[in-house]
Amino acid sequence: WLYFSTRMNPHNVTAYIVAAFFLVHDCGRPDLAEQVLREAQRHNPYNYQVYLEQGRVALKQAKFKSATRAFDAALRLLPNMENPDDIGRCIDKAAILTFRGLLYETIGEIEQALTCYKAVLGMFPEREGLKERVSQLETNARASISPDVIWQNMIGIHRYICSAEEDTHH
Repeated sequence: WLYFSTRMNPHNVTAYIVAAFFLVHDCGRPDLAEQVLREAQRHNPYNYQVYLEQGRVALKQAKFKSATRAFDAALRLLPNMENPDDIGRCIDKAAILTFRGLLYETIGEIEQALTCYKAVLGMFPEREGLKERVSQLETNARASISPDVIWQNMIGIHRYICSAEEDTHH
C-alpha cells in the first residue's frame, strides 16, 4: 500500500519514509530503502525529512560520510523554527543535531559535537542523558557510551511509525 500511495501522490513524503523504515528494519533491505528515498528526493528535493531518513539509512550501514552529507542537507532545508509549537519539526531538528553531534564525536571533533548537543538542550533542556554526555565530553573529551550505541538506538525510534501505530490503536 505504501508503493501505491507514493504512486498516487509522489509528494506524500511520509509514505516514502515509512516504506524506507520498514525496508531497512523489517526486510533488511537498506539498498531498496535507498532507492525509495532517492525517488522521494526526486519528487521532493527540498523536503528535509527525506534527507533525515537518508542519514538514518546511511548510519545503519556505517556509511558515515553519506550520513553526514544527508544530515547537513536536512539542517539546511529545515524550515525556520518560527513556530515553537511545531513540536514535530523541533523533534526532527533535535534528532538531526544529535546524529550530527554523534558523527562529530566519532571523528574526534568534540567542540562541534558539543555545539550540536547544546543546541538540542536549548530546545529540550529536560534531556538528562544529553546533559550528562555534554558534561562528560567537557570534562574528559570522551563519553561513557560510544556514539554508535546511541545512534543504533535512535535509528530504531521513528516518530512517523510511532504516530501511525498510535492512530491504529485508538
